[in-house]
Amino acid sequence: MENVEIIDNFLTEYQFKQLSSIILSSTFPWYGVNGIVNEDDGLHQFIHAFYKSASIDPYPGQERKSDHFSSIGAFQHKLGVRNLLKAKVNLRPKTFFRQLTPYHVDITNGPSAQKTAVFYLNTCNGYTKFRKGGKVKSVANRVVIFPSHMEHAGASCTDKNFRIVINFNYE
Repeated sequence: MENVEIIDNFLTEYQFKQLSSIILSSTFPWYGVNGIVNEDDGLHQFIHAFYKSASIDPYPGQERKSDHFSSIGAFQHKLGVRNLLKAKVNLRPKTFFRQLTPYHVDITNGPSAQKTAVFYLNTCNGYTKFRKGGKVKSVANRVVIFPSHMEHAGASCTDKNFRIVINFNYE
């Protein structure tokens, strides 16, 4: 897959365990949403928005940062982030049959040099699929990095209780 970089063991073992313990704790705040790509796509997931830049917010000038923003600090350095636009974690519950989201890009009004990184928190039979071919399996502590203009879709899992990914959009 051209312009797609896959890195296994992205975080150190310590960083990965620390992040997992925060996100998988019983006190981590999850918010249910109807519609993963569009409100009417019939799909559901739980999310936690770590960060949203004022430049892409529909209410200009309102940067949003969660109380758990510091838990993803290691990513900014390792990804070479100069300007973080958005970071959020998605939890999709297990489905009886695998369900693919509609193909999409995460941010339509972002800078042209923008990148997307998808970090997999758990190993399962879900995956990320690219419209122009290729897919990346959900493997714990793996990241896939690609230009944000590449349309992609996420597949739910059928073999674990959930699939968790952290999405980053940045320059």
